[in-house]
Amino acid sequence: MPEERIDEGKENVLWHQQESYKSLISIPVEILKELIIINGGAAVALLTYAGNIATKSTCEQGYHLLNQLLCYEAGISFAFN
Repeated sequence: MPEERIDEGKENVLWHQQESYKSLISIPVEILKELIIINGGAAVALLTYAGNIATKSTCEQGYHLLNQLLCYEAGISFAFN
């Protein structure tokens, strides 16, 4: 009878370890999804800003757009690395 309880306890520990591992795997996946959503919002903002620059074309605003595109690219690379 005590051996059965020991075996049952080992099974419970093994089950708990497996479930903990599964939850630890899901956390980075959810973080990656959030980063992709944030970068999607940045893409919309950049396209809106680019449309505004196209109607009011000056060189200085074009340089600002280049800096923003570089920051957006860095965000994408950090999200996928």
